[in-house]
Amino acid sequence: MPSRALAVAQSPNGAYRGVHPINPPNVMHSDDIQPAVRELINRHIRSMDHAEVALQLSKAPDQMHDADAVATRHRWAHETAVQVLNELTESGLAAVSGGRYRLATDAADSATLAHFAELYHRHPVTLVRAIYAAPLPVRPLIRPPRRGVNGSTNDA
Repeated sequence: MPSRALAVAQSPNGAYRGVHPINPPNVMHSDDIQPAVRELINRHIRSMDHAEVALQLSKAPDQMHDADAVATRHRWAHETAVQVLNELTESGLAAVSGGRYRLATDAADSATLAHFAELYHRHPVTLVRAIYAAPLPVRPLIRPPRRGVNGSTNDA
């Protein structure tokens, strides 16, 4: 099978035509996000950490999750999990009861959450761009850098 680079042909005037190797045809742009998913991002998602917890909560919407389980699942400090869960609760995406969290019953419908999960898994760059374009204050890095074996923040 020929490589993608071979699929691009050069015309006689030197211009290239065909499939561009940098812009494949299945690229999703921020403008292609469904309105309900964009609303979900604009109202609730401030970072990829928020997106990951929202997806965790949406996988089991009736189940209660404690901060320790969320921290363990994402390999975060307990305080980071509490911060993200509390921010999702403040925005209305999550509900808290007795120190445990679940997806709020009126947060979003299952189809919107399914499209959000697809966006996260298939088009993460588009999701990041949508988060940065949202009117909420962006939190690019909530969790502190992980420590290496020797205590440094650089694992190399």
